[in-house]
Amino acid sequence: MRIWEEVYQCIKDRKRVLEIGCGVGDFVKYLSSRGMHVTGIDPYEGLEEGRNYRIMKAYAEDLPFADGEFDAVVSVRTLHHTDARTALTEIYRVLKENGTICISDWKKGAETGINEEYFSPTEVKNMLLDIGFKNIGFFPCADDKMMLVLGQK
Repeated sequence: MRIWEEVYQCIKDRKRVLEIGCGVGDFVKYLSSRGMHVTGIDPYEGLEEGRNYRIMKAYAEDLPFADGEFDAVVSVRTLHHTDARTALTEIYRVLKENGTICISDWKKGAETGINEEYFSPTEVKNMLLDIGFKNIGFFPCADDKMMLVLGQK
C-alpha cells in the first residue's frame, strides 16, 4: 500500500514502534521487515509474535505499556475508531521524549460509509497541541481524502 510507504518515510529513523489498530498485522510485519522492532495492538486480534514484532489485543485508550517505551507511534486509518483525545493522551504517555507520532486517517467529510467521528487536519493538530505534542506538520498523501499528520513529544 502506498500509505505504508508514506508513513514509513516519516518514521524510518525510529527503532521501537507501536502501531495502533494493527488488524491482522500486515503493516506491523512490513515495518519489521525494514529493521524496526514493532508492537501492534488491536481490540480484535490475539497474540502473535515474530522475530522483530508482536501483535497483541489492547485498546488505544488504555495502552498496556510503560511510560516512554516507544520511539514512534503510528495510527493508520484508526483514529476515527477511538475516543481520539483519550487515545492521543495515551500515545503521548508511551512515547519517549522527542518521540514521533504519525497519524494517517480519513479527513472529515470523506465518504467512508462508516458512521464514526472524523476530524479535519486542523482539529487533529489542535488536539495534539492541547495534549503537549509539538512540531506538528502535515504531509501530502497520495489519496486526497486522507491526511498524514506528524508530531513530536
